[in-house]
Amino acid sequence: MRGADAQTTQYVAGTVGDDLLTVHEFKVVTDGDDHTTLEPVCPVANVDPTQWLRAVNCPHCLAAR
Repeated sequence: MRGADAQTTQYVAGTVGDDLLTVHEFKVVTDGDDHTTLEPVCPVANVDPTQWLRAVNCPHCLAAR
């Protein structure tokens, strides 16, 4: 969890592109038009993220916790 930010921000797990084994953590961001995007916590290319109900295993995402 990320202190006060964790109170208002939702985080989800997901994969990026063809790598289905590395599960990253994504911050759910909603703009003024209720359009939702997923921003990666670690510096991974945000190419077509897919949300999963799996445990995060990316070492960079886990280090950011």
